[in-house]
Amino acid sequence: MQVLLLGSTGRTGAYILSQLLAANHTITALVRKTPTAPAPSGVTYVEGSPMSLSSIEKATTESPKPIDAVFITLASSRETDSPFSKPTSPVDLMAKTAENVLAVMKEHGIQRLVVLSAFGTGASKAQVFWPVRHLLWKSSVGVGMKDHENVEALLRGKGEGVKWTLVKPVMLSDGEMKEVKMLGEDGKGVGMMASCSRRSVAGFMVGLLDGGNGIGEELVRKAVVISE
Repeated sequence: MQVLLLGSTGRTGAYILSQLLAANHTITALVRKTPTAPAPSGVTYVEGSPMSLSSIEKATTESPKPIDAVFITLASSRETDSPFSKPTSPVDLMAKTAENVLAVMKEHGIQRLVVLSAFGTGASKAQVFWPVRHLLWKSSVGVGMKDHENVEALLRGKGEGVKWTLVKPVMLSDGEMKEVKMLGEDGKGVGMMASCSRRSVAGFMVGLLDGGNGIGEELVRKAVVISE
């Protein structure tokens, strides 16, 4: 498949890019600035902003092959690596991107959409230990959480005709890739200190494309919490 990837330079997006290539997919990556290193074989960079409808359109039309699926793996940037530092991204980064992507997908007849979301949003909010939930939503982290919830509302309200899946990993880590377990839309049964490596998240998301993990169609127009 030819995949339009948004967020390819992020901490999780970089693993998704490499695992898409390992699964013999090819990639059109929308980037704000083309990396100085040569593009890996199978990757085409297109410069633009995910918040710009014309940039999404440009990436779609300038792709070397027609786009078969779209991956959104964006995350809000911050002043430091601390998740509690001041956000530097627009508060509607992910929601505006999703709105643009939906419009272009419908215009070009692209059906498959896989979005990296966050545990603790939507139906899974109740499964977060309440002091942690309070801390997340009352801190700067809550800006990104609200943005994720707006993406979910958009897909559920206006995502008709698109086979979307929202993937909500628990606390992300930098460990090795492992098998993950699915905990439904609400995440019931998740452990208090559950985690999931970025490599594991990438492997799960890429597997949704070709049914490699056997559950691609099962999760169409659904959200799923995942944990190791």
